[in-house]
Amino acid sequence: DRDIEQPPTPILDSVSVNDGQVIIGWQPSIAPDVQGYVVYRQNAGIWDTLALLEGENQRYFIDTTAKPHTQSYLYCIAAFDRCGNASADMGIPQAQQTLLLAEPVFDVCADRITLSWSAYTNMPGNLKGYRILARESADTEYILAVVGPNTLSYTFDHPLDGIKYSFRIQAFSESTTITSTSNERKLKVRKPPAPEYAYIRYANVVMNQNIVIQIFADTLAPGTEFHLFRSNPANGNFEPVAVLDSSSVNLPYVDTNVNVHKRQYFYRLAVIDSCQNTALVSNTISSVLLTNPTGSTLEWTPLEGWDIGVETYQIYKIIGVDTSLAAEVGTSVNSWTDEDIDFAQGAFYFVKAIERAGNQYGFREEVVSNTIQISPRFSIAIANAFTPWRETNNIFKPRLISFDPENYYFAIYNRFGQKIFETYSPDEGWDGTVKGKRAPSGVYVYFLRVLTNKGRYHEQRAAVLLLD
Repeated sequence: DRDIEQPPTPILDSVSVNDGQVIIGWQPSIAPDVQGYVVYRQNAGIWDTLALLEGENQRYFIDTTAKPHTQSYLYCIAAFDRCGNASADMGIPQAQQTLLLAEPVFDVCADRITLSWSAYTNMPGNLKGYRILARESADTEYILAVVGPNTLSYTFDHPLDGIKYSFRIQAFSESTTITSTSNERKLKVRKPPAPEYAYIRYANVVMNQNIVIQIFADTLAPGTEFHLFRSNPANGNFEPVAVLDSSSVNLPYVDTNVNVHKRQYFYRLAVIDSCQNTALVSNTISSVLLTNPTGSTLEWTPLEGWDIGVETYQIYKIIGVDTSLAAEVGTSVNSWTDEDIDFAQGAFYFVKAIERAGNQYGFREEVVSNTIQISPRFSIAIANAFTPWRETNNIFKPRLISFDPENYYFAIYNRFGQKIFETYSPDEGWDGTVKGKRAPSGVYVYFLRVLTNKGRYHEQRAAVLLLD
C-alpha cells in the first residue's frame, strides 16, 4: 500500500541575518522516512517555494536572494518523505520573520541615536527580549543594552563625536539558547563644534550718555546666536538687550537705553547653539558709575568682571580744555576728595579703571566712567558806586558766577521809586542815562533777580551812588 501519512512539521529554530544574507535554521524531523525539506518565503501574501532540500539531516538554508536591510521576510519550513508527502500545515503556524532594524536616527539637538526594529514572532521557548549590539569603528561588538520582548525601540544617549557606530538587534529565547539577529546599520556621529569662548572685554561710557560693550566671542561654531543681557536695576534680573550674529558680535555694541549718571549696569553674553540651547555664558562685566555726594568728594562703583581684576583707578580733572590726571588710587579705594578745587571755577571729573596684566585672552583694557561736574558756586559782585562820565567804572551791572542767563532781571529806580532802567540780559548794564539824558548824581536803588545753578532764585535790592 502507498504511504499517505504526512510527516510532522519540523521545529523552526530561528530566522537570522548574517552578512546581508538570511539564515533559516530548524530541527530535523523525527519521522523515519523523511527525505528532505521545503523552505517557503511569503511574497505579497502568497507562500512561494524558495528551496527544495534533499537529505533528512539538513538543518539550515541560506537565502541569498533576500535583501534583509530593505524589508522583513517571513519564512516557514515543511518536511517531505519518500512518497512525496509533505507536512500538512507547511509550517505556517510557526512561521518566523527576519528582524528589520531601521536606519538609526541621530538627533543632534537631543544628542541621542534612536534605534527601532520590527517584532520577532514564534520563537521556540518564547521570546525573552532583545539585545542591542553595537560596535565602535573597528572595535569588538558589545551588548549596548537589553530590553524586554514588547520593546521595539531604544535611545542611545550621548554618543561619541566622530565615531562610526554599527548596530544590530538580537532576539533571544527564555533559555537564551536560541537567537535571531537583524540586519546591520551603520551611522557616523557628527556633532557641530561647540563655541570655545565668550568674553566681554569692557562696558565703557561714551559721549557721557551711552555704554559701548566690546565682546570677544568664538564665531566658528555654525548656527550660533549671541544674546546680550543687561541687569535690570529695579530687580537685579538680567533682561535681553540684543541678539547678535557671528558677523556682528565682535563689533562694538552701543547701548543707548541707559542713564549713565544714575546707575551702574552689568552685562552678560549667552551663546545659543543651532539647537537653541545655551552653549556658553560669558563673564559678567560692569560699567563704572561716578557720583559727587557732597562738596568736592567723588565716589565710584568698583568695576567687576575682569578675570584678573583691576590694577588701579585713575581720577581725571577737566578745567576748560585741559585734562589732567588728578590722582591714582588702589582697588580698595572708591572715593577721593579734591582738596585743590576752585569752587569759583568748578571742574569736570571722570574715573578710569585700568585692568591688571595677565588677562587669559591677552587684553589689558581701560574703562571710563561717566563724567560729572562740580559746578562753580553762585557768587555775585556789585559796586556801591559808579562814574558813568569817566573812562573807567562807567557801566553799572552785577558780575555773576554760576547762574542761568535765561532767568535774569535787573532794574534801577530813582529816589521817587520810579523805574528808570531794566534789562533781561546779563551783558547789559546801566550807563547813567535816563531817556538819553544824563541822570543827576545821587543815590539810586537797584533790584536783581536771577536763577542760580542750584535751581534757586536769588533776589537782591540795594543802593548805588552815581558820581559825576
